[in-house]
Amino acid sequence: MNLIKHQLNQKNQQILTGYEEFCSNLCVLFFESKKKSNMSKREIKQYQINFINNVNKTLANYDIILPTLENINRYKSSLRNNPNSDPNSMNNVLFLKELDSKIEILSSKEKPMHIRFKTRNITGNISPNKYYDFLLKCDVNDITKEIKTFEIIDEINNIFKMKHYDTNEEMSLKRYLIVPIAPTIILAEWLNNCISFSSVIEEQSKKDLIYQDEYKTIINNDTNKPFIIPGSIINEEEKFNILYNYYQYNFFNPNLWYNAKKKYIISSAIWSMTQFLVGLGDRHPGNIMFNKKDGEVVHIDFGYVALKGLSLGVPEI
Repeated sequence: MNLIKHQLNQKNQQILTGYEEFCSNLCVLFFESKKKSNMSKREIKQYQINFINNVNKTLANYDIILPTLENINRYKSSLRNNPNSDPNSMNNVLFLKELDSKIEILSSKEKPMHIRFKTRNITGNISPNKYYDFLLKCDVNDITKEIKTFEIIDEINNIFKMKHYDTNEEMSLKRYLIVPIAPTIILAEWLNNCISFSSVIEEQSKKDLIYQDEYKTIINNDTNKPFIIPGSIINEEEKFNILYNYYQYNFFNPNLWYNAKKKYIISSAIWSMTQFLVGLGDRHPGNIMFNKKDGEVVHIDFGYVALKGLSLGVPEI
């Protein structure tokens, strides 16, 4: 790292130093919080305060760019349009201002952390009324595999942008930004409005069981009114209609329902093709996200590419 710094100009040396300090403080926060899992939530929060303050001191001393795809693209655009780095060209670029004290340790296997930041612009003004969410997690797989997979996804998206495709549909794969902050730790851009298919199944199954009980109550109380509550499970076959029922209740407007269904079909098809091309494995309901706003499917966690799933103890087929 020191050798790289010597080869950079003073401004870039400062950027690299700030990023290095920021990553180091985030890693300490991540690992120290894991050590105190036997504490109550209140005690853990109090314990985290010192580490959060260390992160915020770094953010006060250095310009750390908000690591989202949209913001990074704005930053690249400002550099292309203004090679001399005119400060005014950076007004639309956001920087990290402050790590929020509200930190959530999620219940999945790797115990990732859900964190969020306030942002500011180049002049120091805080971006109003908005937090940006991220996932801080340990990734034991080779992070470079995920980065290379994202490059392939970008190329596929470029292909779909070519003019000779005679369709009015938006055909692209939604992706997110990941930032390596240590050999096995990444900061991943949060997918807004998205939940995993595991959560969809759990959420709708609970609703369907409630509706089933309500239906039985109605039937038992008045046999003259055998109407069916939409989404209820009344026989074994309907236990497999979880996604259908979820759409009925989540997209209650017919126009929203139709567009969300179409988005689901298109995104599922393109992801299926991409999975085949890159040999993507480890596809389970926790690694496939569902956008509750528009029905789009988004895949995450690309550690098992190039048919690595075939080498598992129980090979994927």
